[in-house]
Parts: sequence; C-alpha cells; structure tokens
Amino acid sequence: MFVQGAPASSYIADVRQNDTSILTKGIEVHDAVPATFEVLLATDGGTVEGIAMKSDKSPVNGAAIVLVPDDRQLIKLSRNVTAGADGRFSIGGVRPGEYKIFAGPPGPAPAATALTSEQFSKIEDKGVKVTVKASTTAKAEVPLITD
Repeated sequence: MFVQGAPASSYIADVRQNDTSILTKGIEVHDAVPATFEVLLATDGGTVEGIAMKSDKSPVNGAAIVLVPDDRQLIKLSRNVTAGADGRFSIGGVRPGEYKIFAGPPGPAPAATALTSEQFSKIEDKGVKVTVKASTTAKAEVPLITD
C-alpha cells in the first residue's frame, strides 16, 4: 500500500472495520454493503538495511530481497526490494516486530503472499531473523538462496 505524502517511516498499524481489526482476516463482503473501514498509519516504523551475499561473501548485484513477518497472519505486510549493484538494500517504514529476510537471485522477487505453505517451508530456514524496533535500524547480512 502506498500513501502519498506520508513520511518514509510510515507503516500500516491496523485496518479496522467497526471496532474489529481486519488486518489479518480481511474485510467481510456479503450481499449487503460492507461496513466502512479505516486504515490506521503510524510513523515510527523501523528500517532494515543489509547486504545480500554469495557463499564466498561477495555481494549480489540486483538480488531480490523479501522481508516476511514471522506472524504468518500478517503476510500481507511482506515487503520486496531489489539490492543495488553493491548488494546493499534498505527497507524503510517497517512495522515493528519479528521478521525473516531472504535474498534470491537477481530478477523479480516472488510475492510472499503467493508462496504456498509448502514452498515457504522449503526456504524458511534459509532466511535471516531480524527484529525491527520502532524508529531504529536493524542490520542483516543475507545469504543468497540458490535452490
């Protein structure tokens, strides 16, 4: 989701329909007009910076980087970026919490929401755990997944 004019540290804190958080379960739509919903933004997002590296510790030019929340119910908050020529990347406006970060070969990164549980279980142990705290920067060296 993109909000024009919001600070770079902004992230979705919650999405509510009436008094219920719908961030994890979505909006219920039936034969009637759904109740209005609101998107709540916070501006104390953290940043994840790092470098994608091959097994010989050389940087990966253009690596596909995917940041995935440990809480799989928040998978919609996954983020994809592309590493630079020096293998470095930065992801700002990250909701505080626990994540795993993955580095794939150059090219478009698959959306984490498109991965089946079986596909994700095959790569889960290849990710690097990252704890994102409000208004801070977490650093990570991320090994390239080649298979």
